[in-house]
Amino acid sequence: MESKKLFYSISEVAKLIELPLSTIRYWEKKFKILNPKRAGNKRRTYTQKDIETLNSIRTLLYEENYKIKGAKNKLKNNPSNKMSTQSLDAIESVLKEVIKILES
Repeated sequence: MESKKLFYSISEVAKLIELPLSTIRYWEKKFKILNPKRAGNKRRTYTQKDIETLNSIRTLLYEENYKIKGAKNKLKNNPSNKMSTQSLDAIESVLKEVIKILES
């Protein structure tokens, strides 16, 4: 059984969700909810949450036939996609502390 990774490259994500890289990059521009972090080398790093969001977008556009605007509204109004900026900042702060500890 394969264990889940913490971070995935865009090419790994493209294979997992069976979409071209260009589609993923395009959706990043259109859907503000999709915002992968950039690693030190400027490469995108996707989390499992990002992959779930991409799958949701794919389902809305390809299976439920939403237009991009409708899919944006559907995702925006989905309570499971909402996380406060304060929560994200707190998580980021903790992760930075963990990185400092691991690097020392």
